[in-house]
Amino acid sequence: MDVLQAAWDEVILEKALQCVADPIEKCRELSIQLIRGVAQSLIEVDWTLKETVRVMSERMGQVPVLEDSEEIRFQLLSLLIDVLLPQCELPTLKTTVDALHRIVALTLYDQFHEVQKKACTVLIITANRDPEVFGNKTGAFLKGLIPCLSHTHSRVRIAVFQAIDALMQCGLTQRLVAQQLGPGTKSLAFDHSTTVRELFFSSVANWLNYKVSLMSDEEAHQCVVSGKIPRFHVPELLPLLLLGITDDCIDIAVSTYEKLEAIGRIYKRFIDELDIRVTHDNAGKPFRTPEEDAAIMEKVLDQDRKCEERHQRELREVEEERRLECQRERVKREREWITNLNELESESTSAHVLTENNSIKEISTANTGDRSLELRGKVVQNEDETKVLHLEKNTQELKLENCEQSPAPEESVSIINLYPREYSDMIVDQAIMQEDRKFNVDEGETNENEIRAEANSTGNEAMKRDEENTMAGENIGVHGLHILTNQELRREFSKYSQGEVRMRATSEITDEGAVQKQDEAGVETLHLPKPYQGRPGAGCRLMVEAFLRPMIEPALLELKQWTAPTRLSAARYLHTLMVMGEGLAKDNLDILIPAFCRSFITDYQEPRILCSAVGDDDVRVAKRVVATIHIVGFHVPPRKWLPLTLKHLGNAKASRAQKANVLVVMAAFLYGTPGKAIEEKHIAKICDKLYDKDVSCCDHLAVQNQLLSVVTNLIQVAGALCKTSTFKIFVLLLQVQSVDGDTRLQKRSGQVLEDLAHALGMESARELYVQYVHNVLDIVTADHEGWSSGLQGKLMFQTFMRSANDAVGPHLESLLPLFNACLQPDQDPGLRIGFLQLLDELFETPGLESSWRSLAVTIIGKILTPCAVWRASKTEAAVRYGAMVALGTFLRKDMCSQVHMEEIMKLPEGFLPVIKNCLDEDYFLDVRRATTHVMYQFLRVGGLILSDEERSKIIKLLSKRMDDSSNIIRRCILPAVEMFFTTMPFSFSDSEVKDFLLLLVVHMDDENPQIQEGVCKAMQACALKKPKIVKEVSCGACGHRKNPLCHVYRVLNVVCDHLQPSSSPDQISSEQLQD
Repeated sequence: MDVLQAAWDEVILEKALQCVADPIEKCRELSIQLIRGVAQSLIEVDWTLKETVRVMSERMGQVPVLEDSEEIRFQLLSLLIDVLLPQCELPTLKTTVDALHRIVALTLYDQFHEVQKKACTVLIITANRDPEVFGNKTGAFLKGLIPCLSHTHSRVRIAVFQAIDALMQCGLTQRLVAQQLGPGTKSLAFDHSTTVRELFFSSVANWLNYKVSLMSDEEAHQCVVSGKIPRFHVPELLPLLLLGITDDCIDIAVSTYEKLEAIGRIYKRFIDELDIRVTHDNAGKPFRTPEEDAAIMEKVLDQDRKCEERHQRELREVEEERRLECQRERVKREREWITNLNELESESTSAHVLTENNSIKEISTANTGDRSLELRGKVVQNEDETKVLHLEKNTQELKLENCEQSPAPEESVSIINLYPREYSDMIVDQAIMQEDRKFNVDEGETNENEIRAEANSTGNEAMKRDEENTMAGENIGVHGLHILTNQELRREFSKYSQGEVRMRATSEITDEGAVQKQDEAGVETLHLPKPYQGRPGAGCRLMVEAFLRPMIEPALLELKQWTAPTRLSAARYLHTLMVMGEGLAKDNLDILIPAFCRSFITDYQEPRILCSAVGDDDVRVAKRVVATIHIVGFHVPPRKWLPLTLKHLGNAKASRAQKANVLVVMAAFLYGTPGKAIEEKHIAKICDKLYDKDVSCCDHLAVQNQLLSVVTNLIQVAGALCKTSTFKIFVLLLQVQSVDGDTRLQKRSGQVLEDLAHALGMESARELYVQYVHNVLDIVTADHEGWSSGLQGKLMFQTFMRSANDAVGPHLESLLPLFNACLQPDQDPGLRIGFLQLLDELFETPGLESSWRSLAVTIIGKILTPCAVWRASKTEAAVRYGAMVALGTFLRKDMCSQVHMEEIMKLPEGFLPVIKNCLDEDYFLDVRRATTHVMYQFLRVGGLILSDEERSKIIKLLSKRMDDSSNIIRRCILPAVEMFFTTMPFSFSDSEVKDFLLLLVVHMDDENPQIQEGVCKAMQACALKKPKIVKEVSCGACGHRKNPLCHVYRVLNVVCDHLQPSSSPDQISSEQLQD
């Protein structure tokens, strides 16, 4: 084996590495296999590692990359991972860091993803060997790894992150953690792969010392006393862990929350111990505010670092004394070496001398391997002997490193003493030839090498102490701080890199952080969504409270970014911060509320105003922000958030969308506010601001919706406390209810009005209308002279009149001038049509009949009839139609008596002429149709008071409509014809009746069965008054070939029933019936 080691290092390795650069790929592959096979059989691989890394750096560590075969690149990295890096000595490994950095920096961006994974594995294995191996290169490695986290393959991202995790265990500075690690790895919190996200949050928890969460109070005390306090990196790493609490995968969310609780417990233990320590040191009171606790921890850590540096200086002094002792021992052995050398000269005449080209360094390296082999061959009897053996091995390795790096003559003696007699004879001459070269080395260089060797040996001893402490359950970092390795985490997730996939729940949190208030035994509590299991622990709250504002500010900046995932992450993060921060949010309202409410303008040429956080385009972001405000509202009293919110709502320069956003924020605050926290003065301030014209009269639909939400939540929270502001709330709800075109909003506002009445102890909202009807009417009718179809006052008046029901009955007479003024021809047609529709609805309202009856003459003669006067244009036709519909409803509800009708017909406006004109409407069918109904109701009410002249005019109108081109009109006019005959006196002119009947009987042959039936009923009604004429006309109709005899029979039967018995000659003969 010794021969193989020497031959390999001196001759074969160089030739094999030359083949690694061979143009033929197969030759390169075979050479790598040769190096792997031999290296596995060597005692030590340090020289092989150095030369291999050098060649790899030439072929893979510079641009352009000379090695074009991805398989060869893969095999070279596998050679390092499997054989060379695990077996080499730490000093040798440290000398290759620069070359490894050049190799890894390029292979991380290799097109072959397996090569990228191998490059990450190289870093992991190197970091596991010694946390200090990278030295000041840690930041450079981290800078190269972070961009690779965006790789499309999840396995590559896992490998890259595991490499970053290994670098973190080497001890990153706070600047690197804050500037590179945190921002660079944050994207993994939203990775589409569940495995990647789980690995990320688990690693971040370990960086925050999750593994020491099982430490007892006594152990925490000992750590504080001994200066082994872990560094938590709370401001830099806690934001990353908090994102996991709102992860879409409920398993990850629950696991992250459990880890956070454990971290919070150990953090609080250290804070408590530090409070006690500072109290004892300064004889003062303990510090209990989170900010002071965090400052004390940093101060104590700084003191512990200074103590550790002092301890390291003492160690270096001890090592210096040991080095001087070694030098004295070396001088002593040099003298013995000269004596032994003289004896060997006489025996070396037949010895085989090696070539002069072999370096003494290679021989000493092989010699070092033999010595290590000799140490490995010792048999350990028990634990005590094991400790002795480790001590002996460390001491001998320290001497070897000093001898290797310093020009001491004892190195050749070591060669002779370690090798057998026969082999030592072969190398004596070579050792003699190198003797003079060694003694001619400059003394300054010798000292430098010795110091470097001392540093390496000190590092080895420190590393071995760390390994021993790790086995004992205690890890001591290079600065004396308690730091954790990530070995367990790597073992846990190693199967992911091997292709195994874990099955886990895919349930998602779909409520976007929604919270609910629960009233348990008279105490309101905030029910948080999963994964929370109640109020967060004291440790979690302590960590967040100590750095709350520095963590809030970046989240608020991200809420204004263009990309939706960034805004969603900020909203989720802010939600968790408010859950943990609880009442301390009151100190940050000056930046929270503007962020919730404001919009911002970009620097583009055309400024684009974006919705604020609560009005985000992404519904998930908006819901999460609203849920965050719920939490703030629960923990912060209204006296804190109300002034800031009202200030933004009263901003005169705010757009309507911005006002809607402010109302969303206010509604969310009120939703979260406990009932006992709000006072009457708060309600008064809110109602005063909402009652402002700029807010309540805004016609923007979003503003009205959010205004209703504010009032709804205010009533739910305040309850009976709203009594002093009831009128303003009533008017606000009335305004919302009057929004045109949103039926759902109107229905909701009506329901809220009922809730207000119940909160005040009333049975229904009718009591509110009765209480405030006079005040409301005075307000809404104050400016009626300037009303148009879309004005808020007009809409509120109509809404109030529709909703008040019988409460407005006593005030109807006083409102008639308003109706008359709004129905004048010079008014807006839309306003006139709207008021006609309102009148029609009020005529239908139960409980108002008695109030309308006393106003019948004015309503019909002064208000409705003038609206039905013919005027040109389609809008005027619509007005006439509305007037006829309202008039028909008024008459149908029997609110106009015969006496009133007689008085109406005497008015100068002329009721019958207007009806005649509407019946003769040429182009608008709906007007004629509505007027037929009015004619029927008019004849029903006032038919008995008509004169013969008026009846003659009406017969002409009815006859004309019976010949109408529309079947609808002919069918609708028949009830009026029947009512005409019903109210017709017996003395009315027979000739006119006969002429009218001759026209009607023709329609008994109509194709429409409904018209046939209507004519039959009309003739039956006429038969009651004029049976002879009806008999004559009906008998004449029997000879018509298409005339359905069934209707004639029905008419004649009525005639027979009402003919006098003495008039037998006039009776119908059987022959006529048969014909």
